[in-house]
Amino acid sequence: MAALRFVPQDVPQADFVIVRTTTPAIDDLLTDLGAYRVTKENYTLYSWYPVGADTLFFGAGVVDGRFYVGPTTLAQQPSHFGAGTYTVIGLGDSVATIQPDIFGMNMLFYSDSLVTNRLHLAALILRSIDVNNAISVFYGQTGFSFNFNMLTTPVKGVQVLPTHSRITVGGNGVVVSTHVQDFSVLEPDEYWELIHAGAEDVAQNVSAVVNSGYPVLADISGGRDSRIIFGALVSQGLQHRVIFNTIAQATSPMLALDLRIGSGLVARYGGSYEGMPRIVGFSHNSVAQNIERRRSHIFGSYHWITPADFRPVSGIFKTPVVRMLGGGGEMYRTNWGVIEFSKADPELPASAEHIAQALRQPRGRFVSDEMVNRFFPDLLHTFEVLPGQKLGDKIESHYVNLRSRLHFAARPILPENSVSISLATSPYLLRAFRGLPAAEQRSGRVIYDVLSVFDPQLPLLEFEVPYTKAVFDSRYHRGSTIDQAGAKVEGAEHLVMDRRITPYPIPSRRPVESEWDFRTSLESEVSESLAVISRPDSSFAFFVDDHLKEFVEWAQEHNPNNYAALASKLRFLADLDQIAR
Repeated sequence: MAALRFVPQDVPQADFVIVRTTTPAIDDLLTDLGAYRVTKENYTLYSWYPVGADTLFFGAGVVDGRFYVGPTTLAQQPSHFGAGTYTVIGLGDSVATIQPDIFGMNMLFYSDSLVTNRLHLAALILRSIDVNNAISVFYGQTGFSFNFNMLTTPVKGVQVLPTHSRITVGGNGVVVSTHVQDFSVLEPDEYWELIHAGAEDVAQNVSAVVNSGYPVLADISGGRDSRIIFGALVSQGLQHRVIFNTIAQATSPMLALDLRIGSGLVARYGGSYEGMPRIVGFSHNSVAQNIERRRSHIFGSYHWITPADFRPVSGIFKTPVVRMLGGGGEMYRTNWGVIEFSKADPELPASAEHIAQALRQPRGRFVSDEMVNRFFPDLLHTFEVLPGQKLGDKIESHYVNLRSRLHFAARPILPENSVSISLATSPYLLRAFRGLPAAEQRSGRVIYDVLSVFDPQLPLLEFEVPYTKAVFDSRYHRGSTIDQAGAKVEGAEHLVMDRRITPYPIPSRRPVESEWDFRTSLESEVSESLAVISRPDSSFAFFVDDHLKEFVEWAQEHNPNNYAALASKLRFLADLDQIAR
């Protein structure tokens, strides 16, 4: 099997590597891959976007109150960084400043010698892997377990830049600056100041996107996160300036509820599902090309694989479509603790003993003790250096720094000309959440309260998962009572269905997709990867034991999500193994 080929990212992203000292070998490697080179006094930038200014913007997001879709250049270094998935690079004469969005949705990686937004590039340059770190991808086994469980990566010496951080490269080397994060308990008045500031923050970000001139698609369902965006639109009277999007194929009771509630909210407050820009053509990549692109772009960092990652044909719009997602509101709930750390007491002090005990509980039963012991010291260290004083703080910090970013960050596979952005993110709301006692955090009250600022009726209308009495029986609560909550939303499913069946001409014929089967593709990924790492000279040959084989058989038969995640993880090990040769 050939080693993984580097595939540059697509618009709105662009790839870059900043090295402190370049060498002929590094220069030849990166320029042969298509990079442009900019040499400064203390660093060299390699970029897959031609550099025409001193401030570069890669990704999509809001800075200084304006929404940008990259890659592009800015007139100056921004002073205010809003929501999005982006990186701003300032090219000084002797110091480079690299500032990602506040929550680091555009993940950056760094070592003593380089900074990059592509772990694949770091691996190609350094060609040294940490085998024990790599097998930590099998820590946990829920569908939401990710390949990055630690701030250290399987590329030796390379780390994930924490959230709320910026990084500089210059005469002092690679220097990381991280904002000190506060978890102290807030008084109700302090809490509500942050809720109002967070609501204004989200509203400003939403307004910047709507006023950008791009066609805007707004997801709406029966969930809480999408309602934050809906509330921000309603509070500013902008709901008539977007195209709403709700899944029309109700293949499960939950999706049927989403369809009824989502369409009902649009009917109640106003808005339309009509106006989607027309497709002007199609792109056609083979399944093999999409798999290769995905492997290179994420380099093992995402969770399960979906058919959309492999599908060969996608439409092309004349103008890029911006899709506003609520994703990120999960930061203001404790589902990660419930999913992976349900047995942990969040109120315990974050001592090494308590962290170790919590980390030992959720590991996958198909991973042997011997395997866990190989990476456990690094996993323990990650939790020890994450911010927070209590065990619950550490678990929440792990979610914000890893799972949330990987789940809501830039997607490796999207329809052509489609840009997604998660706007239910605000540092004010995160601080409000962190300032609540653990019991209050579990109630989901941050989302309830920010919705009440947008419109007092919005949090009282029906949700997929109703709010509990804990929200209303609290010294932090203001306004409504529990008997007012849960008002049924009358569905307007026809609004969605009519949009789906409205015919319109497409100027070019949709290419015929070559026959492919998602399940067969997954099985091929698993078998090919196992063949690589089973070889006697593989760095991971020791890992292909009875436990792993049992896990493969179990997932293949009983758990499609785990099997898809397994395909991604095994391929990652195979790619690492070949890069290190």
